[in-house]
Amino acid sequence: MTAPAANPLETRVQQARRRLFTQTLLNRLGLAWGCALALGLVWMLIEPAAVPGAKPYLKWAVLGGLVGTGTVLAVWLARRSAPSPLSAALEIDHRFELKERVTTALSLTAHDQSSPAGQALLADANANLERVGVAGKFPVRVGWRALFLPAQAVAIALLALYPPPVLTM
Repeated sequence: MTAPAANPLETRVQQARRRLFTQTLLNRLGLAWGCALALGLVWMLIEPAAVPGAKPYLKWAVLGGLVGTGTVLAVWLARRSAPSPLSAALEIDHRFELKERVTTALSLTAHDQSSPAGQALLADANANLERVGVAGKFPVRVGWRALFLPAQAVAIALLALYPPPVLTM
């Protein structure tokens, strides 16, 4: 037995919520990893003076811990700010210029949905949403700031592999 197909209202709101969450997560991960790599770079610079005679793996353990902590923090912050169905519906209305049809249809109570006016509103909202492509207006993109992440990783690798002589004294 198959589940009944969801109506366009539920489908589009869920698609918008997922895409908004994914974009938020990507933004937070980029920021968290950038900060973690920057802190890791600082650690690699001060580690020889702060912990003389440290084992070579300490640099990588600290860096890995910073990246792991940043990842957990980014996921937690993205989950906390995940859009509600109503806020996703409002974004759909705004981006597709639907004049609050989706928000109003989503906020109907069960009693209002069974009324003739509620049925007409749901039919209108679903008809408008059938021709809507959520992916086009809710793009998930990596920002230009993400270009700094590989540069930071290269700087860390170079610093770890070829430490400046002033740091090894």
